Amino acid sequence: MASASQRHFDRAGELLAAGQLAEAEAILRKLQQHEPRNPGVLLLLAEVLTQRGNTAGAVSAAERAVCLLPHDIPVLVNAATIFRRAHDRTRTIELLTRACGIIEAAPEQFPAGPGAWNLLVEALLWCERPADALEVARRGHHCHPDHQGPLIDEAQAMIRMDQVGPAIALLRSVIARWPDALGAHQTLAFCTNYDATTSLRQSLLDHLNFGRTLQQAVAADVAARAGPRFTAPTAADADRPLRVGILSHDLRSHSVAYFIEPVLSAIRTADPAGRNLTLIGLPTATEEDAVTARIKASCHEWHPLGHMVDARAAERISELKIDVLIELNGLTGGERLVLLLLKPAPLILTYLGYPNITGMPTVDARLTDRFTDPPEADVALASAATAVGVATPERLVRLDGPFLCYRPPDNVPEIAPPPFERNGFVTFGSFNAIRKLSTECLQLWSRTLAAVPGSRLLIKNQGLAVPAARENLLQRLEHAGITRDRVICLDYAGSTAEHLRCYNQVDIALDSFPYCGTTTTFESVLMGVPVITRAGETHASRVGLAIMNYLGTPGFAADTDDAFIAAAAALAAKPAELRRLRATLRIWLLASPLCNPAGMGHRFASAVHALWRQRSTQ
Repeated sequence: MASASQRHFDRAGELLAAGQLAEAEAILRKLQQHEPRNPGVLLLLAEVLTQRGNTAGAVSAAERAVCLLPHDIPVLVNAATIFRRAHDRTRTIELLTRACGIIEAAPEQFPAGPGAWNLLVEALLWCERPADALEVARRGHHCHPDHQGPLIDEAQAMIRMDQVGPAIALLRSVIARWPDALGAHQTLAFCTNYDATTSLRQSLLDHLNFGRTLQQAVAADVAARAGPRFTAPTAADADRPLRVGILSHDLRSHSVAYFIEPVLSAIRTADPAGRNLTLIGLPTATEEDAVTARIKASCHEWHPLGHMVDARAAERISELKIDVLIELNGLTGGERLVLLLLKPAPLILTYLGYPNITGMPTVDARLTDRFTDPPEADVALASAATAVGVATPERLVRLDGPFLCYRPPDNVPEIAPPPFERNGFVTFGSFNAIRKLSTECLQLWSRTLAAVPGSRLLIKNQGLAVPAARENLLQRLEHAGITRDRVICLDYAGSTAEHLRCYNQVDIALDSFPYCGTTTTFESVLMGVPVITRAGETHASRVGLAIMNYLGTPGFAADTDDAFIAAAAALAAKPAELRRLRATLRIWLLASPLCNPAGMGHRFASAVHALWRQRSTQ
């Protein structure tokens, strides 16, 4: 590009970073007229159009860039990213496969090659092809043996193939070789939620290690930007009205929305003008849908941050004078952990979206309840913090009641009679994510089916629409002792109502372990299907226990494998009880604290105010 064109191009990039998308598009359109065959302009335009919601325009611009430079690695990778966000799985994988093929032929010429391999692994996992992802990761490692990235990719693929133990061992070996390997620390911490052999203390320790490593990695940047982002509150601020920011990538059609929407709606209803607590939505995803619209209506203000880099987003939060920032992602996709490290608000809390601490030293507390995080969790956290050398880890703050509130979907279908009446056998079922079905979980289910002769197991997950994923699960079930003739697999449902009707094919739901279901447990109970859950010592393994206790059915939560099997077998042997539960569980759920938005909103707001008073009087 000529110097004048370069200046315009750079200006468009600055406008994009600042969120001034219309202005950025206008500059790029003019540049495109002068330089129609410039792939850089086309790709930056594609990014702007993506963030403006013009998916068709973004894809067209990206495709034109690929036509201009069909063998250029940056062009292929950036175009693939646009196609990924347009949900075009085929084209995403085609472009990344081409890029990796070029890199594989001469890896020494592409020092940034591991990034392309990583994107291809992620795309294959997105398409429920973990075996292919594992092969690609190993090819990437062969090309770049002195780079940590492909090894982390390999661990990610192993996790999705239920090789959690080997994945953890691999990640620990990566960290031993590269102690500052952020990706390895983050993947390891996340992975511990799925491992039945990892203790609560070890899981907390791994999260704190990740937080410390991330803090060290961005320390220079944080120091460079460490201005007075806010005025520290004093005792005079203790009881004043609060501005509370809700930071999340999932303020849209996502399981998190089922639980945050009723809380926000109840608070807004109780305080329409925001005189005591002003709710400020801070979505970090650029996509919006009908759920987003409902959540937006429950907030007093709405300020999207998805188009902003962390430093600018932190500045924006400071400009909005947020008192309490509540993040809902933890270590899940779309997280903004560097933003949290920039400490953009006086009080930062984590809540709901992740079953563990974030490990971030700037996060003050995690909101939970007494069942999911009993007092023993405080002891484990203190021990882990001492071992890592963290003086003030995010503490566990228990709400006075359940930590979550469920909003049932609209148009919930009728409940059918229990299927054992028409089938002549008991059908156990699970609608949990496939990655939650650990080897220990499948072995537990196998023993349960063995204890109930003639019973069947129905598993529903949209990933089972992929033949390789279905075959992999069936093989794992066979290895656990459950033959194929006893398994029913369901995948996509055309609507929420159709999805819920599938529960009419299940007599008793079996929860996953050690990572329990949440949305699926509520759905099951809503459809009159009792859930047997196995509680462990981690939060992830105790959500089912909490739900059962607040529902009034604590006997459905077992603390040993034998107790789990006994509870499921005993219930399967009581047809009258199954009929009674079918007719009453929905009523119990809707009348319980788990579906009481007003009560949850009050508890939530009270906890936020109490934590603020503590912060103001420190």
